[in-house]
Amino acid sequence: MQFKKSELVGAILRGADWLVDCAQDQNPRSATFGAMRNGYWVGLRTWAWFEPVWHTGQGIEALLIAHRQNQGDFRGTQKLAPFGMA
Repeated sequence: MQFKKSELVGAILRGADWLVDCAQDQNPRSATFGAMRNGYWVGLRTWAWFEPVWHTGQGIEALLIAHRQNQGDFRGTQKLAPFGMA
């Protein structure tokens, strides 16, 4: 299966947007404000909190990878690095 680089970069950026806009707790009165939500209960349509420090760290790592991949790109000037490789 072949992927276009622009499609991969677009998917990475959409994922980063979702982490910031949806996964992150946006309630400033919440004890978990700024943390990444995790543990979604589909049947209850609600988020649960499970190891928010670890999951937030994973979200931050994903955002840093997305930032690195998008710096000045879309013209093919940088190569996409494998996960964890820079």
